[in-house]
Amino acid sequence: MTHETRRGRIAAAQLTAAGLLFALFPLVRPFPSAGSDTLAQFTDTRWIVAHLAGAAAFVLVVFAFTAQRVAPRATALLGVGVAPVLLYFGAETFALHELGVLDSATALDLAERIRTGQPQATLFAVGLLLVAVGVTAALLVAVRAGRLSTAPAVVLAAGFLLYIPQFFTSPTVRIAHGILVLVGCVWVGLRFARPTEPDAAPAESSGPPPYSDRSTTTGA
Repeated sequence: MTHETRRGRIAAAQLTAAGLLFALFPLVRPFPSAGSDTLAQFTDTRWIVAHLAGAAAFVLVVFAFTAQRVAPRATALLGVGVAPVLLYFGAETFALHELGVLDSATALDLAERIRTGQPQATLFAVGLLLVAVGVTAALLVAVRAGRLSTAPAVVLAAGFLLYIPQFFTSPTVRIAHGILVLVGCVWVGLRFARPTEPDAAPAESSGPPPYSDRSTTTGA
């Protein structure tokens, strides 16, 4: 097994795990039946599990493209984008979960401030945009290098480009989006895992073998 094939399989495993976690996030995350967030969902253990899954998924995507070594600059941009995303996920995961000690009205008002405050909301949005650009650029490089076909690259790029819009949709659409990212991750991973074709061997010369000037009889 070549080093390139090994890296491709590692990237495939990491992308597959990331896709499963991206799909798990909206499936496990508690959604209120009334349509607006409630204190009960923040204090639910599933809230922490879902958000930890989402955070881990972003980290695994960075690891996967780093292992594949297909586009170092795009991967670096992806890593820069994931950093603020993780900061926001941390606040949502743990800060909102601890609001259960407050009364409902106060807790929900504080939750809104934690989530939509200008610095954190801006940083989160910029981070997700950088992630989308980084992933799309890395996939484009992989397609041009012949490591990936267009269809799986388009599916995965679409999943990340739609990451911000899906936050403003219904739970059903958010679950469908998670499945879209899962399909894209697994599909791209399978392509990365394929062994690359070895370079063609150089054509054999049809002329006589080269001899040194020492002897025209033995070639010594």
